[in-house]
Amino acid sequence: MARLIASLRGKIHLSYSCYDILGERESFPSSLLLQAFRLIKGKSRLDYSDLINSFKETRGFFPTQKEKPLDPTEWWLEKIVQDQGLLNGVEAVTVNFPALGQGIKAFTQRKDLYSSPYPYEGVIHAREKSSGKIPPPPLSIEKTVFSASRLECLAFCPFKYFMEYVLGVRKPEIIEYDPSRWLDPLNWGTLVHEVFFEFMTEIKKRGEKPQKEKHRTLIRDIAENLIQSFKKKIPPPSEDVFLLQKRELMEALDIFLEVESKRDEHIKPILFEVGFGTGTDQGDSTDKPILIEITPNISILLRGRIDRIDRVGDGVYKVIDYKSGRSSSYERIKCFGRGKALQHALYSLAAEKILKTLGKDPAPTVKEGSYYFPTRKGEGREITFPSFDRLEFKSLLAELLAVIITGNFVPHPDAICEYCDLAPLCGEASSRAKEKKKKGVEEYSIFERLKDFD
Repeated sequence: MARLIASLRGKIHLSYSCYDILGERESFPSSLLLQAFRLIKGKSRLDYSDLINSFKETRGFFPTQKEKPLDPTEWWLEKIVQDQGLLNGVEAVTVNFPALGQGIKAFTQRKDLYSSPYPYEGVIHAREKSSGKIPPPPLSIEKTVFSASRLECLAFCPFKYFMEYVLGVRKPEIIEYDPSRWLDPLNWGTLVHEVFFEFMTEIKKRGEKPQKEKHRTLIRDIAENLIQSFKKKIPPPSEDVFLLQKRELMEALDIFLEVESKRDEHIKPILFEVGFGTGTDQGDSTDKPILIEITPNISILLRGRIDRIDRVGDGVYKVIDYKSGRSSSYERIKCFGRGKALQHALYSLAAEKILKTLGKDPAPTVKEGSYYFPTRKGEGREITFPSFDRLEFKSLLAELLAVIITGNFVPHPDAICEYCDLAPLCGEASSRAKEKKKKGVEEYSIFERLKDFD
C-alpha cells in the first residue's frame, strides 16, 4: 500500500468513519491510517492516541451541489442535508412514495405489542355493521366454495388464509430441474391415485375382492400403462432415476394389495374418485358443490374429491382418502386436531348426500373416515376416525367461519412458520402473536377455544 501511494501524484485524502451511527458508539481507524500518520511525522513509535489527538476537529462529509456524489449514499445526503439540519427522510419517503409509506406504517404498527391488531395483521372489517351488507367472496361464506384444505388453513393460521385466499398472494411457481427425481410429489400422488382408481374399478366390475397373489399382475399391468403415459408427458432426467421411482411405485402396489387382502369380507368398495364441485360431471362425479348445514342460519358450499367410499354394513359407509406421504402428522390427532384435520368429517357429510343423490342408499350413514398410507413411506398404515360428534364438529366449523365473518385473520401464535411459503412476508408474525396472546388481546382468544376440538 505504501508503494501504491508513493507512486501517485497530487494529493491524497485519507479518512475514516469515527462514529458508528447505528451502534451509537465511537469507532477507530485501521492500522493503515496509523502507519501513514507515522510516515508523515517521521516517528515510528506513534500510537492511536497520538493520531486521534492530532485532529483539530471531526466532521461529516456532506456533498454540496458543486461536488459530484460518488455513490447513492452521497446522493441521498446531498438531498436531505439543509442549513437547518437533516430533513425527515421517513416523512419525505412516506409523502412521495405512498406504497413505501404504507409499508413503513405497517412495520411500525406491527412492532406495537400493546395495541389491538391492525389490518396489517389481518384484522379487517369484513362487513359493515350499519348496512348489514354481505361482502363478496372471498369474505362471504355464503358465496364462497370451500375445500377441506381451505378450512383447515383457517385453523392452521388465519393470517395465512388472509394472505392466500383473501389477498390472493401466491409464491411464484418455479419449475426446478431435479436430476435425482422423476415425478414431483404432486404428479407422484396423481399417478398413485390413478392406478388405484383403475384397479379398484376393474375389481368391482369383476365382482372380486383384491387378493395379493391373484391380482398382482393386473395392478402392475395397469400401473405400467399409466407409467408410460406419464413418461411421455414428463420425461425423466435419466433411465436410472426413472427405474428407481418405478420400483418405488411397484412396492407401494404390493403394500396396497397386502392391506386390501386382509380387509373383512363384508366390506365392499362401491365408489371411487367421486368429485363434487370440481367442474366435471363424469361418472359418479358432479360439478355442483355440496351444501353443508352448520347452523340454522349458516351453510357452506363444499368442493372436493373422495378417493373411495366403502360399504361396511347395511346403510353404513366409510370414506377413505389415499395419502402418498407419511402418517406421522395424523398419529396424535384424536379427531379434529384443533381444526387442522377436517377432511374425514367433511367428506363423511358430503358422502351421505352423494350416496342419496346417486340412488345408492335412501338413508346412508357414514360412520368412519380414514387416511390410508399404502406406500413405503406410509408403511401401509390406515388411521381411522370412527363416528364423530356431529354437533361438536359443526361447533368447530362455526368457530372457524366466525374468523371470516368478523374479519379476524390474526396470525396463529403456535404456527409452524418454517414450512410456510408466506413466512418471508409475515416477519416473525407468530412471535408477535404469542406476546399479544399473553397480554390477553381479545382477537387471539379463538386459539384457546380451538383447543377444545382436539
